[in-house]
Amino acid sequence: MSLDHFKKRHHTSPVRLPVEVARSLDAELVAQLLGHQIHRQGRHVELANGMRGTDKGGRMVWCHRDGTGIGDNLALVQAVLSLSFKPALECLLGQAAIPATPQPSALPRHLHLPRGTEADRIAGRDYLRSRHIAPSALDMAEACGMLRYIPGAVLFVGYDGDQPRSATRRGYLSADPVPKRDLAGSDKAYPPILPGCPETVWVVEGGVDALALHTRHSDSPPTVIVSGGAGCLAWIEQPHIQALLAVAFTVIVARDRESTNEIQARTDAQHQRQAERLRVLTDDVRLWLPPPGIKDVADYLRWEADHAAH
Repeated sequence: MSLDHFKKRHHTSPVRLPVEVARSLDAELVAQLLGHQIHRQGRHVELANGMRGTDKGGRMVWCHRDGTGIGDNLALVQAVLSLSFKPALECLLGQAAIPATPQPSALPRHLHLPRGTEADRIAGRDYLRSRHIAPSALDMAEACGMLRYIPGAVLFVGYDGDQPRSATRRGYLSADPVPKRDLAGSDKAYPPILPGCPETVWVVEGGVDALALHTRHSDSPPTVIVSGGAGCLAWIEQPHIQALLAVAFTVIVARDRESTNEIQARTDAQHQRQAERLRVLTDDVRLWLPPPGIKDVADYLRWEADHAAH
């Protein structure tokens, strides 16, 4: 046998290991997987949930809003989606073009909702009542399927007909590392909707805001669309959304008061773009901002309740 048989064979194009591929994914793709809008400034990025990342020579390094370190793309997905290492890797590989790589457990095309128990429902309602949400608002949200309960959290669900297509999780346990996040597979083009009087439609960022509006306007609650964020626009193009807007007399876009002037300016500009697109579909579109010191509609409800008690 020739010695050539034992010579080391060199690959002209080394195969990148799956972990390396996942760690080198661009921040835009990772944000798309997590269902978050992204703001980029040079090599620095910020997700809509406040987590920040820096491009370190082709690999992202992430941290929490307060600067606490998270790690690479894999660590970020583990933190946001509460996944172990292998499922997080599979989700990220679902975002990468990797020829001949089997992906049996990549990000599902369809949203799968966890199931809750009656005990979860009781705990979830107790949490929402602690935020001054009225039982009548909870009953309405449950009846239409917009509000669901799972262990340690409530879900706000959007539909395509009868099919759930988006779900935002709001955890209420003190040990929950990421209390606010979208479930994997969510499509923000299908927002949660809390039905009410068709003449007035509110657009809010969060599900608790929608419940707060039904609590504040219990005699004549409006229809509320939970957009999922100031930068979200895809939901406006949905036929069932445009049908709601076609019969509305007034559409009110609720803005939030943000933690810094920079974030405020950015979200205000995004809300303006939402309003401009909505004005193509309906004439009377207004922007609403809570009083100084109050973050959003849900916080305004708390403020009103606290002042009414004194």
